[in-house]
Amino acid sequence: YWLFAETIASWYIQNKMKNIINAAANYQYVSADILAAAIYEERKGFYNVNAIDLADTPLALLGGDSSIGLGQIRVSTAQGVADAGYFSIDTLYDDNFIGGNKLPDRIKLIQLLRNNKTNATIGAAFMQKNIDDWKGVVPDIKNNSELQGSLYNDSRGKPTKEGFSNDFGRRVFNSTSKTNKLLKKKD
Repeated sequence: YWLFAETIASWYIQNKMKNIINAAANYQYVSADILAAAIYEERKGFYNVNAIDLADTPLALLGGDSSIGLGQIRVSTAQGVADAGYFSIDTLYDDNFIGGNKLPDRIKLIQLLRNNKTNATIGAAFMQKNIDDWKGVVPDIKNNSELQGSLYNDSRGKPTKEGFSNDFGRRVFNSTSKTNKLLKKKD
């Protein structure tokens, strides 16, 4: 997998582009290009190989805080975004699956994270939350792919005028033009 990581990550973006574009369109300041770049970098990562992805769901079901699905979103991150009101677990679940009315929220959330469409929606909701949290300090955050990518990877920091950057954010910044092209490709 890691020998062809960029090719496989590109495939994910091209084949899930409708999910990514539609998810971003649901949130006012979320750019499909930046969301796609974060997903691209998550899929390209050395540890996000299929064998490890297969262990994420069972670990989450056992109570672990696994990163799951297309955008490699942690269960705790998704729960926090839902708790902050950026999406409703019940509504998103009911709109995409059947028979969930008696399932615990954690089980619904894990299922939502496993589905490419709803995972992209949760990723976009997470980006919108980060934008909202930081826009008072960094007014142009909606166009700042490095800051958004850094926060996608580690959103625990408090907003500061200096911003926040990490290696993942720099990779998202460097991948944004590539994912922009991938999102516009017609097959």
